Amino acid sequence: MTLSKNNYAFIDSQNFYLGIKKLGWQLDYHKFRVYLREKYGVEKRICLLVLLNQTKDYMKILRDVGLILFLNRP
Repeated sequence: MTLSKNNYAFIDSQNFYLGIKKLGWQLDYHKFRVYLREKYGVEKRICLLVLLNQTKDYMKILRDVGLILFLNRP
């Protein structure tokens, strides 16, 4: 299979985070980024995030691994 060079991943952070938490997993975001790049050829990862005071630490983690954040205020 050949992969396009301009693949994007759109991530709904609330469902993503809660799904991982429900499974009892701890996600290594750096490894997840590598997985998306190697498996699907993802060049950009775009994350949709609701801005709350509790999400500031989570936002830093997501930015540190290269996610592009789109913030929404409740």
